[in-house]
Amino acid sequence: MNMEGKKSEVWSLNAGMKETILRCACVGGLLLGAAAGHAQELERDLQCMPEEAGRPAERAAVVAGGGDALLPPVGLPFVDDFAWPSLYHEEGPVNVKRWEPSPVRRTFTMASNPPTIGCAALDGLAANGLAYELNPLDPEGWTDTLTSRRLLLEPYATLDSVALSFWYQCGGLGNGPDEGSTDRLYVDFKNSAMEWVNVAEIEGIDNDLEFHPYVIHITDTAGYLHNAFQFRFRTYGSTEGNVDVWLLDY
Repeated sequence: MNMEGKKSEVWSLNAGMKETILRCACVGGLLLGAAAGHAQELERDLQCMPEEAGRPAERAAVVAGGGDALLPPVGLPFVDDFAWPSLYHEEGPVNVKRWEPSPVRRTFTMASNPPTIGCAALDGLAANGLAYELNPLDPEGWTDTLTSRRLLLEPYATLDSVALSFWYQCGGLGNGPDEGSTDRLYVDFKNSAMEWVNVAEIEGIDNDLEFHPYVIHITDTAGYLHNAFQFRFRTYGSTEGNVDVWLLDY
């Protein structure tokens, strides 16, 4: 796969190797310096994040395990840019949104040497801006989930090569997941039986200042080429706030 430009893509090649691209992360620098002016991050360990105006009602529908399928399905190409308001709770037209309700937020300042201007940040902050748990006996558990809207993949034959690719960083300039611990980034696919299947498990890296590419092939033998296909990213780590951060880019 050509990783030039560090694009996070779901791509499809037919027998003639004609490329149809489903990009699932950023298309670099579309907002340039203007996007940085919208960042509201506090780049240190937090136990709460200020609530944005107009979001409480929308956040009431968000669950840590991933949002309901509220957006209509879309076909290929599927393109997202974390410099744009593509998250469900953000203001913007439906055709721009790429993710179901989620506690995940975008960041323009937390990543170290990101491929593009924006990234998605998954951590221990819940949808209400507070830590999932404060001072628990066991401060570890499932934290953020980022779930794609449904994708129309049924037209793609088994001879097609379909894959999801993305770039990730452990913590960047924030508090990252610990190497050798239970901190993990999980990737799941939804099959035709509407069941989530784990397809990748990524361990944390200490003092990680680089972005790492990752590619997962999608095959019909596992029942993934259907018209309600979704993929999701889940994190496991500290539930006590803006810690064990995973950054996703393309």
